[in-house]
Amino acid sequence: MPRSMLCRIGISRATQSRFTYGSFCEPQASTFEVSSVFIVISDYSQTTCDIRSMLTPLVAYQKDYRYGAAALLNSLAAQGFRGRVIFATDSLQEYDHMVQQQARGAGIDVIFTVRSGVNHFAFVKPTLAAELLSTSAPHERVVYFDPDIVLVAPFEFIDRWSQYGIALVEELHFYRMHDRHPVRLEWIDWLAARGRVIQRTLGMYFNSGFFTASSSAISWLRDWAWILAELEVEGQTGPGVDRSRHRPFATWDQDAMNASLMLEDLPVSPMGPDAMGFTDTAIVLLHATGPEKPWRKRFIHSALQGRPPTLADRGWLGNCRGPISVLPVAEYRKRVTEMRIATAIGRLVRRA
Repeated sequence: MPRSMLCRIGISRATQSRFTYGSFCEPQASTFEVSSVFIVISDYSQTTCDIRSMLTPLVAYQKDYRYGAAALLNSLAAQGFRGRVIFATDSLQEYDHMVQQQARGAGIDVIFTVRSGVNHFAFVKPTLAAELLSTSAPHERVVYFDPDIVLVAPFEFIDRWSQYGIALVEELHFYRMHDRHPVRLEWIDWLAARGRVIQRTLGMYFNSGFFTASSSAISWLRDWAWILAELEVEGQTGPGVDRSRHRPFATWDQDAMNASLMLEDLPVSPMGPDAMGFTDTAIVLLHATGPEKPWRKRFIHSALQGRPPTLADRGWLGNCRGPISVLPVAEYRKRVTEMRIATAIGRLVRRA
């Protein structure tokens, strides 16, 4: 049996057992049940869909972020993607099974890997990508999406983009981080204190919700994971840390990625904030950053508070209908009505 393994989901009423699976590299087949959801660990290369791209999408999510991940799948389908998608999550629910079944009908094979006991899924991003690339063919690549992202450009464009190096998108705020920026210099000092020498400075600051990587970038992904592990040991990670920008690792998950980019002299292919919808346009992606996610948002209430629906809100709702039913039909229609009312309120509030 091949060394590289992943989870495939199905429904069962089998005898309950407990098994924690957190790696692609489990050498034997195993099964377990979580809330009547039965998992079979199987060879991820044996998918039911015709894989048309050597670029594999990866998504990591927890809790209600599965509603974002499902909309992301719809946007992948709408933008021409067919093949396998790797979903990493902390637990599996009936909703996930439904998503997998409906996605298969659209030519997308969703494969799950369960990562339990992870404090924050920011830790999963680099390790998940490195694990998959280390067991893939040399010409294969991965693209990671946060679950609060939807595509607005053809997937074929992202496939081409990924061939030019590590594809990244600049942040809207703090996106021009000069070579001599004090925070960057603090990163360099922090790395030097741990025996690491930088290979370059980029003068840019990137959002960690999206990236592509090939096998040549495995060392960068491991550097990123190493920084995260060091920060966790030092108590600099988690929801309770001070995120004031005068601290070197204020936005610890994203800062770790940007600091790690200085440790490897690998080609990078950056796009500006408009690529992620951080301006008035969205060239490639729409990213619903911040705590007020579209699936949680009370559109009318937010509009009355002066926060009308954003491009990312519209992007998420616009990708809720199918081929995957992100929301029940009645709930979807209700949210569409609320969006229309909130948009009208937003125009009035702005004029006032």
